[in-house]
Amino acid sequence: MLRKAPPEAFHHAVRSESKSSADNSPTTARQAPSSSPEPAAADRAARRAVTVFPVLVLAAGAAGLATPGTFSGWAPNVPYLLGVIMFCMGLTMTPQDFSGVVKRPWAVALGLVAHYVIMPGLGWLIANALGLSPQLAAGVILVGCAPSGTASNVVTYLARGDVALSVSVATVSTVLAPLVTPPLTLLLAGEFLPVDAGSMVTDILKTVLLPVVGGWWCGWSPGGTSTGCWGCCPGCRPSPSA
Repeated sequence: MLRKAPPEAFHHAVRSESKSSADNSPTTARQAPSSSPEPAAADRAARRAVTVFPVLVLAAGAAGLATPGTFSGWAPNVPYLLGVIMFCMGLTMTPQDFSGVVKRPWAVALGLVAHYVIMPGLGWLIANALGLSPQLAAGVILVGCAPSGTASNVVTYLARGDVALSVSVATVSTVLAPLVTPPLTLLLAGEFLPVDAGSMVTDILKTVLLPVVGGWWCGWSPGGTSTGCWGCCPGCRPSPSA
């Protein structure tokens, strides 16, 4: 959802940074996205998105804590809703997302190690430092063990960071999630609650990896499939020159 906010300028930033890193020229480094009216508008849209999103999350969490019975009936539908979100994320993925892995494998590898070491470690430290209940502790650790989301890419874009690297790390971390997230969760959260790592692998494959691959295939497969998909979600379509 957040990647939908600044589609043209965001993907322009990815292409520009990939080109500059390939040329190894400091003079072709990242340019501020606000150098033209269109990116400036995208900046404002992205800032609104990253501002509103945490508010919505906090409001939804507060509502769930206040009246849990009101939303408990939605629980069986959560995997399907997550699958839809991941499918839409797959629609926004481009071959450019994977080319960064080939161009800068060590940078991507370092980002992955940091992602799957720092975040799970912080989750475990927070759970123990605050003395959280087993359910909350397992939830915090699970969030730390989860792959990157599109929000991190948008925040990197707003901070004038290396968007291409952020997208590459997010893409690879999502692909590796079925292999990395279950054992990490079992290792760190197993002391709080029983963790069925095998079932978690199956759930991640069904709700994360398969929808992402399906969305990517629909968005970029030949034969006109992408046309129909983008007709349903035109705002998410990356720039044709990506």
